[in-house]
Amino acid sequence: MPNTDNSFLIRHGATLLLAFWLLGYILPLGWRPLVQPDEIRYGEIAREMLSSGDWVVPRLGGLRYFEKPPLGHWLNAASQFLFGENAFGVRFASSLSVGLMGVAVWRFTRRYTGSPNAGLIAGVVFLSTPGALAVGTYALLDGIVALWLTLAFMSFYHALHAPSPLTAARQYAVFGAMCGLAFLTRGFLALLLPFAVVVPYMLWEKRGRELLRHGWVAIPAMLVVALPWSVLIHLREPEFWQHFIHVEYIQRFTGETALEPIWYYLPVLLVITFPWLALFAGRPWRALRDSRSPHIRSLIRYCLCWGLLGLVFFSLAPGKSPMYLLPCLPPMAILLGVGASRLIAEGQETLFNIALQFCRVVLVLMLLAAVLNFTAGVGSPAWRVHETIQWVWFCGVLLAWISILRLAIAAPLDARHWIVGLGSIPVFAFIPQYLPELVYAGKMPGVFMQEQVPIIPADTIIVTDATLLGSASWYFKRTDIYLAGGMGEYQYGLGFADALDRHIPFKDLHQFIREADRPVAYFDKFGGRPPTDLPPGASEGVMGRFILFRLYPPAAPDGG
Repeated sequence: MPNTDNSFLIRHGATLLLAFWLLGYILPLGWRPLVQPDEIRYGEIAREMLSSGDWVVPRLGGLRYFEKPPLGHWLNAASQFLFGENAFGVRFASSLSVGLMGVAVWRFTRRYTGSPNAGLIAGVVFLSTPGALAVGTYALLDGIVALWLTLAFMSFYHALHAPSPLTAARQYAVFGAMCGLAFLTRGFLALLLPFAVVVPYMLWEKRGRELLRHGWVAIPAMLVVALPWSVLIHLREPEFWQHFIHVEYIQRFTGETALEPIWYYLPVLLVITFPWLALFAGRPWRALRDSRSPHIRSLIRYCLCWGLLGLVFFSLAPGKSPMYLLPCLPPMAILLGVGASRLIAEGQETLFNIALQFCRVVLVLMLLAAVLNFTAGVGSPAWRVHETIQWVWFCGVLLAWISILRLAIAAPLDARHWIVGLGSIPVFAFIPQYLPELVYAGKMPGVFMQEQVPIIPADTIIVTDATLLGSASWYFKRTDIYLAGGMGEYQYGLGFADALDRHIPFKDLHQFIREADRPVAYFDKFGGRPPTDLPPGASEGVMGRFILFRLYPPAAPDGG
């Protein structure tokens, strides 16, 4: 049986977790271009805050953009201030948020189990789930709001087990403050999830009166955090709250029909937790179920409420995205850390090996599918003939993952979870090497746009469609770009008097170009055959089958 109290992994666990975060999250941040629309949208909003000095009103392409409150943009702006207006700077805040979640999971598990090994396993499990790696290496606000929610759930549990009423009140205040930060990042929806988890848990524990007696402390703490900006935005933009509540919540929940079924997240959960959920289905769950410690059983009940009720909450919401499930991953990691540490202490390995072999079979089947897709044309082709190198990279990543899981089977019990965790890193670290060109052309216009920057004179009028306006603003560092055709997500911002002239109906684009006294550069994400209804006479460039660029010379003066 391994010595789990004095092993190298235990003594240097914090350093190893830091190294894991640096290798899996920080190292790949700048390796691939920004992805539109999400990464470029959040990067550009933060860039405009930095350049304008306006930290109250979010703007995208110079237009009011009231989809989210500002805290995520503030953190992204701080990141760009430190690291520059580049892919690393745009993604760092998300990466740091997920890294801090991993630290919180490690410390929380160690505190309430008394097991350093359980804490470390929980930390590495969380940081190595594909869901956490995807959010932590991608510029989204989901990682930031998930951090506040995770700290909120943990502080609430601290309050329930505080040694004195004063300490409990402090933890309730921290809980409220974290909810306030979540609100400033995501809006009212971020407040509903803690309510949906905490209230059923307290009723289950028959402590509902305690929640009513002490929980009120959280409310003033939340208001102290959330109220200042909420008042400022109302004074600056009186229409903000009407739009934010009516469009982002009432219309979304009553006027839209969910495209995904209610069970949408069940297969998603298998993917974003691979291979850990498969491992959890074996002996670790039985180890948790058989635990006789009242402290462990209390922790189990809380994590079950946290994870399962969170899953139900997101399943009932009309809008669904795999990234939304990130707040549900910490309780899964905690439960797996507790169960796995008990297995290690008992020296049991049979079911763990069976689960690992099952995961290897899944990866082998994925490899076989990739081979048949490229060589025999089975299914819709992911890579074209000239993309052999990208396909080889993808197969190599899968082979590496399969080999790492094989190493885990042969490794000592107390090292297996670290080795399994390492298997997920190449999948995200080497994304730029194996992505098909169609993804680059459709989702990463940065390389193409940067090629046009030196070509376009500084006084050129830039016109784009709705899908490329944010990208053009980011790469050309301009907020005076015109939008042609459909308004898309910019409809609200274009409705203000100071922005009405920024929109050009497509039927008027010809006349706009003819009457311009300066060059006009037009970008369009056409997604196939280039449009034929544009004015002639322009130099042209095309990226793959997706992005068109045309530079029109200035209109000739009358009589010229």
